[in-house]
Amino acid sequence: MIDERKYFHDRIAQAPPIKWGRFAPFKITFKMGSPVAITMPWINFDGLIAHLMLLDALGDDFFITPKKLDLSDSLPKNRRLLPIKKTNGIYHTSVSLFTPNNVRITYLYKRFEDRWTESLKAKKVSLGSGKLRSYILAEPYVSCSEVIYYV
Repeated sequence: MIDERKYFHDRIAQAPPIKWGRFAPFKITFKMGSPVAITMPWINFDGLIAHLMLLDALGDDFFITPKKLDLSDSLPKNRRLLPIKKTNGIYHTSVSLFTPNNVRITYLYKRFEDRWTESLKAKKVSLGSGKLRSYILAEPYVSCSEVIYYV
């Protein structure tokens, strides 16, 4: 059986180095090709960049990484640093500013399994360790043409 931690550690070690330069504030505009369905009204830029850096390091293997596997100790210290200025541990980034065409509500189904269909008649479903509410989740659905960040 493959050791996931060792496999991803080795893949990250093979990634090309990041070239560092001087920091300067700038505006970033993403032109959107499709609408964005989000669970909160913004996306943090430092989190987005961290995901892109890991995608760059792992290539296609990024899409098979276990979600709860902490790879931070596998990254060399210089690859853990985001190329964004920070003061007292806080990055100088903004949250997303959407330019929405419209905002609607869409519904997602949480943990849906056939064995729970009878329980859907009740508003709360017992899981043995508490009650699960809201099989149907209302999510904001933002249709926008661009997203702006200030870094």
